[in-house]
Amino acid sequence: MQIIQPILFGIIYAFIEEKYVKTKIHATPCDLFSPYRILYFLLFLIATFTTPYKDWIAYWLISMSVEDIFYWIVAGEKPYQWTWYYIVWHGIPIIDVVEITIAVILLTTP
Repeated sequence: MQIIQPILFGIIYAFIEEKYVKTKIHATPCDLFSPYRILYFLLFLIATFTTPYKDWIAYWLISMSVEDIFYWIVAGEKPYQWTWYYIVWHGIPIIDVVEITIAVILLTTP
């Protein structure tokens, strides 16, 4: 049941980001280390805090993936590669596949 919180947070943040932040700030490869990106990662880490820490990392990854997926739905666009670390293959962001895979492994291993 605790997995609902990171999913809901990701969905809500997707609406906020699309409405107020927009993808215009994601323009250069340096964005991974921009103040917005650092704040984004910290905000998602705080919002998904739980113990054990393995679950925390899994929920953090899930929340960011859900946010990403819902952002593209809300924006009404097909995902595209906008920077060096956001690789998209046939409309599928590879980072989301990696994040969800790691999260599933973390949540299903003892």
